[in-house]
Amino acid sequence: MEEYEGRLSELREQMEKIHFKRFLAEDAYQLGNQMVQKAKVRGIDLAMMIQVNQKMLFYFAFDGTDLNHERAVIRKSNVSQAFRCPSLKIFYELRESGLTIKDRGRDPMEYLALGGAVPVYVEQAGMIGTICVSGMSHFEDHRFVVECIEEYLAGSL
Repeated sequence: MEEYEGRLSELREQMEKIHFKRFLAEDAYQLGNQMVQKAKVRGIDLAMMIQVNQKMLFYFAFDGTDLNHERAVIRKSNVSQAFRCPSLKIFYELRESGLTIKDRGRDPMEYLALGGAVPVYVEQAGMIGTICVSGMSHFEDHRFVVECIEEYLAGSL
């Protein structure tokens, strides 16, 4: 229980740090391209997607990915959208409660409760979309997205 609370606390802290003042199509393009470059430098094959208001603004998949990665970014993003939080939070909640995504009223073919989808929060607007990757462990997917957002917001990528 203490480990669970610690992880949720860490997620809350992360989410408080990564609010955008605005997030337009140009931001999705720039952030997406910076994510591609970061993955290239690290030698990581990822599928990545940025959605705003259910509209895909950016998608890229490295040659080393496959249809499973494409489906995973969509399904993880669906979780983040539906529950208005990082998909990793839902993973922790389900694990702690012993429930499944189906128990939460969602079709497992359309919703994947693993880390990797992070909400796009805009000041004065709230959650408007998601940024998601798939290709590493789902914990590393989550970490990669958070790092990329932090670096983008800091202007250091």
